[in-house]
Amino acid sequence: MAASPGVDAGSFPAGLIAEMLKGLVENENALVDDIFTAYERTTLLAGNITIDGSESGLARGVNQALGAGVDAKEHKGAIGSVAFDCRAYVGKSLLTDEARNNFEALDEDAMNRELTIAYRDANTALDRHAWDNVLASTSLNVEADVTALGNGNAAWDDGGTTSTPILDIRDITQISAPGADTAILGRKVANGLMVHPDVVAELSNFSAGTESEDGLINWLKVKFGLTYVYIVKKLYNAGALGTVTPTYIGDTVAWFGHKADLINVHPGSSVQDTAETFRLTSRSMLTQVSRYDDPIRPTQTLGAIATNVTT
Repeated sequence: MAASPGVDAGSFPAGLIAEMLKGLVENENALVDDIFTAYERTTLLAGNITIDGSESGLARGVNQALGAGVDAKEHKGAIGSVAFDCRAYVGKSLLTDEARNNFEALDEDAMNRELTIAYRDANTALDRHAWDNVLASTSLNVEADVTALGNGNAAWDDGGTTSTPILDIRDITQISAPGADTAILGRKVANGLMVHPDVVAELSNFSAGTESEDGLINWLKVKFGLTYVYIVKKLYNAGALGTVTPTYIGDTVAWFGHKADLINVHPGSSVQDTAETFRLTSRSMLTQVSRYDDPIRPTQTLGAIATNVTT
């Protein structure tokens, strides 16, 4: 129900704010929430996660045709750990009394609008960090430079002049990140693949055709044995305050790896996912939403970032 004109958002009880926020969390999810695996089994904001540090996941097969009395070589199991350090991702929105009055005069729920804006901003901050500093990292992930893989040695959006994305992706999913089950592609990367003649030919389209996003996703799954394929097209405002410059998150990112090794530490602490409103002397309401996260890549060899895939 829309708020009535003249309702003072500052008089809303804290419980109502929390209930409104809970609904918005579901509707304003971050890409990280949708793609990464959430780790919530901690209340600490920094510490270590225990992982299986043994070699037992991949068999060696060295104990072959052993003679009588010859000892077999054993795997040596061990417990390892990976550090996490959750930082705050915050959304903040300021609403003047005059603006609130005008919104509510138009039957707009001013409080709900401010919470939506603040939570969207916090989520976007987390997504930008995850794509710019985690998925695109050449230290947290194995780097696979498509201009140096020894195939076509060119970016995938060259129109098919010399690039060979099919051979490149095969190398990346089998060698750079062996056993990869997931692909995460930025908008520009996906656009380059959808018009690439090698991809179009694979999908039996005529030479001037272009593939749909759903067609590209299904083809990547079938062709390379991937279970999860995501094409990311989330916008954010890269402009200075007071200006709007629509920009896509992770536009040139092409990540391939194991979904199980994309972890977002999201502690279940008392400060997690908080929403607050403050009445300011400037006749304004300040709404702030905070979440604490650390999107991590525990094992480098389980993920690869393809570089130089776009021009």
